[in-house]
Amino acid sequence: MANWYGNSVIELSETTGALMKVISGSSYGFDYPRAITSDGTHVWVANWYGNSVTELSASTGALVKFNNGSGYGFDDPEAITSDGTHVWWRTSMATRSPSSRP
Repeated sequence: MANWYGNSVIELSETTGALMKVISGSSYGFDYPRAITSDGTHVWVANWYGNSVTELSASTGALVKFNNGSGYGFDDPEAITSDGTHVWWRTSMATRSPSSRP
């Protein structure tokens, strides 16, 4: 779950809804995280104000990669999904579809 005001990501148990993990901190680059998706191996978080996407390990929550910059076309990303091969996001201005994972 993306925690917009807490600049964090929250993992809940699928079966009980119990809190499993809270991931936060400046090293993750969270800046008003708006949306989240996973392919089971990685978790991607769209950071609305940060114009970026944070990639995490789904099993450990460790930072894999922080993606930002104009090369990715991020402009207030507000939605994100993965088809298992690619990561797709929608910005507040247009839909972007990269040729591979950021």
